[in-house]
Amino acid sequence: MVPDSLLSQFLSIRQATHKGVRAPHKPLLLLYVLSRLWIEQKYRLFAYEEIKPKLTELLNRFYQSKKNHTTKDPFTRLLTDQVGWELKGIDDFQRIYASKLSETELIDRGVAGGFDHETMKVLLDCPNLILQLAHLLLTKNFPENYFSEICQELGFPDPLKDFISADDVVSTQGLDNRTNTTKRDPNFREKVLNAYRRKCAFCGSSIRLRDTLVDMEAAHIRWHCYDGPDTIPNGLALCSSHHKLFDWGAISLKRDSESYRIILAFTLNSSGPMESWLEQIRGTSLLLPHEQHHWPDPAFVEWHLDQVFEK
Repeated sequence: MVPDSLLSQFLSIRQATHKGVRAPHKPLLLLYVLSRLWIEQKYRLFAYEEIKPKLTELLNRFYQSKKNHTTKDPFTRLLTDQVGWELKGIDDFQRIYASKLSETELIDRGVAGGFDHETMKVLLDCPNLILQLAHLLLTKNFPENYFSEICQELGFPDPLKDFISADDVVSTQGLDNRTNTTKRDPNFREKVLNAYRRKCAFCGSSIRLRDTLVDMEAAHIRWHCYDGPDTIPNGLALCSSHHKLFDWGAISLKRDSESYRIILAFTLNSSGPMESWLEQIRGTSLLLPHEQHHWPDPAFVEWHLDQVFEK
């Protein structure tokens, strides 16, 4: 196996993403295993008994879902993804039906999973490839506001992309071209900020240093990595703090007659000046563009409510 083919296989990992449903279980599992390899720099498999609490913790932090988190499915179903994943502790017949085994059976039998020797040799001989694969998984499954927290949680260098050396085994441009299904618009930020009159759509703030607009960003309502387009109806002009809270599901929007109302997650809490800063936007109307065809698309807002907002 060569590095380029491994990158391609990681790009082809099957996930339950029908109609934009988020399913970061396999990516988070792979990120955990890659982080251990990056830190330990040695071959080893990972017992399901170790994986279960670690993956559960990652899902609780970085994925909001109405369902209970499952950890055995990604652990067993990676076998079919051609990424060099193997399971030890079960025979060939059981391996075919590994996804049917219960968590108790996986633990009682001491089943362990990880990369096979061929894949492991490629990764350990080329540590930079580990970082490339980690960056690829982040880019395909999360907005940039998640990258730093995930890297710090797992022990990857941060910011990750700054540590991918110039002599990459696969060019960074080639990697970028294959990580998303929708084409990026380099003018997305400027278009969105202009539509919202260069003010935060939540709090109305607009901070300038001389003639330079600072602390103002263009957020995707439906994440770009989940086929959210670079269009104004899928964008919001937000200050950096509100952008991060929106991406993390602490804030969302709800249709209210002819406008949108700002809603805050029940689990969101703060203290000091931040408490009043957040409370002053609760239930208020979104600052909308003058042109109605630039207003948020209800389908994108519904996606954010269902897939990101922490209820």
